[in-house]
Amino acid sequence: MRIHFTPTSSSWLNAVENFFSKLTRQRIRRGSFHSIVDLQAAINRYLAEHNAQPKPFVWKASAASILAKLDRLPQRPNESEH
Repeated sequence: MRIHFTPTSSSWLNAVENFFSKLTRQRIRRGSFHSIVDLQAAINRYLAEHNAQPKPFVWKASAASILAKLDRLPQRPNESEH
């Protein structure tokens, strides 16, 4: 088994967290739901509205700069060699 650690500062994770934060602020927190079905319907409406005018995520860092940062990280011993 291999465990992969994803740092909380990962760009994609930040984008996902921001999306759910916006969903919460704009639809869930302001709503009143009498059932799970009502909540699901509100979320589905929000997703439909959001997806009607999608905006692609644009990376600000180049792939080369990201890989250069990885090269600067300290190397850990290969755990399979132990």
